[in-house]
Amino acid sequence: MGKGKLKAMSPAETEILRLVWQRDGATVQQILEALPRERKVTYKTVQTLLRRLEEKGYLTHKTEGKRTVLDFIDRLIRRRPAAPDAILG
Repeated sequence: MGKGKLKAMSPAETEILRLVWQRDGATVQQILEALPRERKVTYKTVQTLLRRLEEKGYLTHKTEGKRTVLDFIDRLIRRRPAAPDAILG
């Protein structure tokens, strides 16, 4: 995604992004475990939400062995030092 405005997030994406921010990066499994059990969210759903956030320019990923770790894109932190509040509202 180029410079400019970031695409809007759904409430579910916002919740997931907050969890990634609080953990300073996370795997799909770590996010899934952090969500309330009563939400009954599947691994695949979390994976899809994280992929969408990456496509919108909020996250990036790196592979560590068999794990994929997602983190905020550095430019967001540089552009918006008050994150996540400035980004997430």
